[in-house]
Amino acid sequence: MTPATKSNDDRYAAVPEAMDQLPFNGISVIVVGSGIGGLSAARELWRIGCKVRVLEKRLQEITTGDRFLLGPSGVLPMRKFPRLMRENNDIGVFPELRVFKYDGTLLTKFPIRELPSESARAELPPGTAPQETSRPRIYAAMLAQLRRVDVVVEHGCEVVSYFDDKDGARAGVELRDGTRLKADLVVAADGLQSQSGKLVYGKEVPLLPVGTAAFRASYSPELAADNALIQETYPADKAPMMCIYLGRPEDMQLFVWRFEHEIGRGAQRKDEGHSTPSWDKYSSPSMMLEWLSTHSELPPAVAEVIRLTPPGEAIDYQISMREPQLTWTSPSGRVIQVGDVAHVYHPSSGAGATQAMEDAASLAECMVLSNFDVPWAARVSNLLRFERTSCIQAFGLYSEAFRGKGRDLLRYSRWIVSHDAEDYARRRFSEALAHVQNGTSFKSTNIPPGMDYRPWTIDTLLAQKEKGEPTVLDGDWS
Repeated sequence: MTPATKSNDDRYAAVPEAMDQLPFNGISVIVVGSGIGGLSAARELWRIGCKVRVLEKRLQEITTGDRFLLGPSGVLPMRKFPRLMRENNDIGVFPELRVFKYDGTLLTKFPIRELPSESARAELPPGTAPQETSRPRIYAAMLAQLRRVDVVVEHGCEVVSYFDDKDGARAGVELRDGTRLKADLVVAADGLQSQSGKLVYGKEVPLLPVGTAAFRASYSPELAADNALIQETYPADKAPMMCIYLGRPEDMQLFVWRFEHEIGRGAQRKDEGHSTPSWDKYSSPSMMLEWLSTHSELPPAVAEVIRLTPPGEAIDYQISMREPQLTWTSPSGRVIQVGDVAHVYHPSSGAGATQAMEDAASLAECMVLSNFDVPWAARVSNLLRFERTSCIQAFGLYSEAFRGKGRDLLRYSRWIVSHDAEDYARRRFSEALAHVQNGTSFKSTNIPPGMDYRPWTIDTLLAQKEKGEPTVLDGDWS
């Protein structure tokens, strides 16, 4: 992993923290989890005047991870936080994407700014192009922003259960040590292993392996500075690059990236049963190097990038998902799930962080529009977000199933990237509220145009698509 940089840079001292900040509204909020989704929810809810505390089970800051794709609809909400937006602009990278066959034959290359379809690019607000973002660095910036406004992340607070008060007036969490904490709103942003499902769904909804697993690692480019093979193939004096190597469908899909502050590698492969759905499991480079020894056609520099990985830096995790869940709120409406807790994505979607940030922005806007009526705000935000996130989950599964067929599957449609979650909430809130309160009709318009939403399952989606049956993958994806 690359080191998380300090985020109290004097260059930003005169830049305001937030625009249109609201006074204290009397609402208390507990955010569980300090990943990108949790920090985004804390930031958004602080700006509208809530009293926010963040609980994190780990004993220290989460500096693991390498990079993620941040889409335009995730960048957009950050514009309300000028200092953080300025820092994000300095952290974000706009590499050239290069797609190769295993033997090094170049299939296509294009700048990441062209990842969205042409029609989508034409609609993007200035300064919101898709970017590769260092997770440790943007995480440090988000944490520092919250510290500056006195929103504290409380470490060592493992939540083992969520609850609603009997009268529905408040909700809360129970910690491992038996402590019970209450608030007007509880945001479950504690990832795949969240305990919120028992309250929200009324039952256990298991994680389902999708048949693939992944290796990921990154480290300082200084470790590769003297390696001639790496410097020749991924030169440090050239523009940043992301290289993707495609073999047969059953082969690993390999990634190597070289940015100013980071060199890294990733691989998606068939799940052999020894990985777990956790970012806390590490592997040595030997497993990948053994596999690469049977593929001598790959450029030798790929093996060198893997070989130089420092001990304890390579994450090995099983890619798992839950079936889309229509309800993200507890019976009282005072607990709401966001991010991976509500909708787990296949990495091929490139959407996890972006959609978590959309969730946070939507929830905060619904709170304001409801005049801070927490239960109805949460339920409306759930309605506004569900079909959209479900369609993007399906997009990720489809992209993985048919990877290797060229550039089209690597690009993003207008309805995905040009969405403004806050504006959508403002335009549709009244209709959505009438629907959740009175059952009046409501049709989502933040999904593929011309598509009628249909429930789907991980096991049936692709088969239905291949048979030509209607699915959430229909509609206008231009």
